[in-house]
Amino acid sequence: MTILRRLLLAPLTALSTNLMASEDAKETPAKSQLDLGVGMVSFYTPHYLGSDQYNTYVFPSPYVVYRGDIVHADDRGLRGFIYNSDKLDLRLSFGGALPVDSEDNDAREGMDNLDLMAETGLNLEYQLYSDPRHELRFDLPVRAAFTLGSDFMHHQGWTSNPRFYHHYNRDQWSLTTTLGLVYSDKHYHAYIYDVTQADVTDTRPFYQSNSGYTGSRFSISGKRRFGNWVLGANMRYYNLDGATNEDSPLVIQKDYSSFGLYLVWLFHSSTR
Repeated sequence: MTILRRLLLAPLTALSTNLMASEDAKETPAKSQLDLGVGMVSFYTPHYLGSDQYNTYVFPSPYVVYRGDIVHADDRGLRGFIYNSDKLDLRLSFGGALPVDSEDNDAREGMDNLDLMAETGLNLEYQLYSDPRHELRFDLPVRAAFTLGSDFMHHQGWTSNPRFYHHYNRDQWSLTTTLGLVYSDKHYHAYIYDVTQADVTDTRPFYQSNSGYTGSRFSISGKRRFGNWVLGANMRYYNLDGATNEDSPLVIQKDYSSFGLYLVWLFHSSTR
């Protein structure tokens, strides 16, 4: 399923409720931190990477921030430390994608639905610069994808998003930006972009996907804490020009943005 939809992992894991999943952090606090809350999540995003149709989601959700010696779960995702040094870190990394009902998408009408997808793998992080407020690094995450439909945990290929990552923190403000490229193997692309003979129509020709360049990706996310309240927002931009499978009849739109917003009330915080 689409790399785009890993954008917001909220329905995939309870730890994605703050809309900023899949961004990894560097700092390891001296003691564990735990924040718990509830809030409302809203986001506007295409059905899949290449679709020209969008969905708007609004739903209540729990909010969890945990930073321990081994595992972090916060507004930059769920990840675990495997190796940690001054400059080079290796961490567990997780992502995912929302399902798509083909009856709701004109380009996929009559085709199989896209199931909920989970991605898990490793992220190699190299720190380029760091001070008390800024962190700049280069990330190389590699993840395996698994669908969570009727064929539970069926492997759907591999994907990677080499990127530059910058995090800025000041007082109650936090801002994270990333810029990079996405590459995926043939099996991963086929799940999104293949058109079999059974799915051929007058306007949807047969198509077989290839491995390679999936697209470019820019994201910016920020949050501000006001006492026991947290307000956050997210924007992501994708461009598929020059993508390996841009000629698939399922690729209708080659550049677009998606947006998310959340408001959370904290009923427990170890940081206050």
